[in-house]
Amino acid sequence: MTVSLTIKNNNLSELLQQHQCVNAEIMNSGDADIVVEDRENNLVINGFEVEKPYHISDVIEKINSIAISLSKDDSVKIGEYIFYYNHRKITGSQGEVLLTDKEADIIKCLMVSEAAVDKNELLRRVWGYNSSVDTHTLETHIYRLRKKISDDFIATCKEGYSINILNK
Repeated sequence: MTVSLTIKNNNLSELLQQHQCVNAEIMNSGDADIVVEDRENNLVINGFEVEKPYHISDVIEKINSIAISLSKDDSVKIGEYIFYYNHRKITGSQGEVLLTDKEADIIKCLMVSEAAVDKNELLRRVWGYNSSVDTHTLETHIYRLRKKISDDFIATCKEGYSINILNK
């Protein structure tokens, strides 16, 4: 999946091209799928704000996340599986598995991240919780995803959670 990307900051444009983590045609102007604007206090990516100081992995993750949402067929291959974010399903050798909105959001969040995502970050991104909330909601959803898809689909490590297939 390739998207067109307009970045209104030459330094950021060069940085993203160096990382080569974004499968995007970078444009200087015109009609782009994703527009990245560098403002005084934040970076705005298609209306979503990333506060400064930001880490390049946060920018790449947000761009990849938006790109998945914009995809016409919305299918993304994850190992032996095909994930359909907009249709809230994943297919593989076990057949088609329907996902809840939160389950799809968890997979999407883990898929676009370059590294494992810790519990507090997942709670913030998927549910909007702050880190002071103590809940078993995430663990329950991870357990259900493993039962629906495969026990080893999502890996747990000291840094958090990741999609195991991406790490092989």
